[in-house]
Amino acid sequence: MSLDKNEKIGVVSYLIIQEMNKVKKSKINVQKLAEKAQVSRPWIYKYFGSSEKEIVMTAIDCLSSQITELTKEDDEPESRKEWARFFLKSLDITMVEAETYPEFFQFYFMCMLFPSEFTERLKHHEHLYHEHRVIPRIKKVFAFSQTEARSFAEMILALRLGMVISWLREENKTKANRQKLIGSVRKNIFDQFKELD
Repeated sequence: MSLDKNEKIGVVSYLIIQEMNKVKKSKINVQKLAEKAQVSRPWIYKYFGSSEKEIVMTAIDCLSSQITELTKEDDEPESRKEWARFFLKSLDITMVEAETYPEFFQFYFMCMLFPSEFTERLKHHEHLYHEHRVIPRIKKVFAFSQTEARSFAEMILALRLGMVISWLREENKTKANRQKLIGSVRKNIFDQFKELD
């Protein structure tokens, strides 16, 4: 089965990030990348740009968008109790994302620990996600100010990233083990509050 253009862009994007995790300071070999992805070099230049920086930035944009789409929820929480359930479900989605795109998360952590020319692009996508999705939801449910909602969103991000690190280190990535890890969050955070509303 052949892939359509968008599917190919997704595949190539992930291969680029995998390559970035390996090459460190050396150059990406576009020819080898094209062979591995079963596309041509001109195809990569057409959709990703001509310089290595453009190629990596386009890959970051593509994968960040894909991951953001995975986190979309149909139901919006209306109360604090609903928000707690919603948040625990979103943690599960985040851990599945980490399992699906481990090299992207590895690249993210490396760029945050050792800033590079790509760090700001990753932070830009993180900022968009929080400003347009997380903070408005928190403000609505908790009636927080913008500043309070942003601080709360930062705490949530820290918890999510901690969960991702734990999950990436987990050798036995089963649904049961994922639920066990999420259960520890429920027990240590939400179960401390008998009434959230």
